[in-house]
Amino acid sequence: DAYVRVNRARGLALVSPEDLLQACKMIKELNLPLAVQTFDSGVIVLKSTNISDEEFVQKIVYLVEAFEKISADQLAKELHLSVLLAGERLQAAALEGHLVVDESIHGTVYYINNFDTL
Repeated sequence: DAYVRVNRARGLALVSPEDLLQACKMIKELNLPLAVQTFDSGVIVLKSTNISDEEFVQKIVYLVEAFEKISADQLAKELHLSVLLAGERLQAAALEGHLVVDESIHGTVYYINNFDTL
């Protein structure tokens, strides 16, 4: 998403993906309120440092509790994220043990992990 937004703003003077990635690696040195995060799948995103990963997971858990279950599409709509990023966030929350995953022919759905309380 960042790559598309940067190049749309630049018009004809496009930036290569490699140049954008190198610029993103300098964000920490410049003390900007952004950080680069790489998920286990290899997806690289820019994220705000104004909200911690734990706070983001708590938002996801709250939404899953409110809806009883959630898909990446639904989370993307609720939090105004891309479906890809929503899926990555849900998978990360599942790997941390907050959610459980139900994969079927109808798609992937996430539920609160109640197995910890048994």
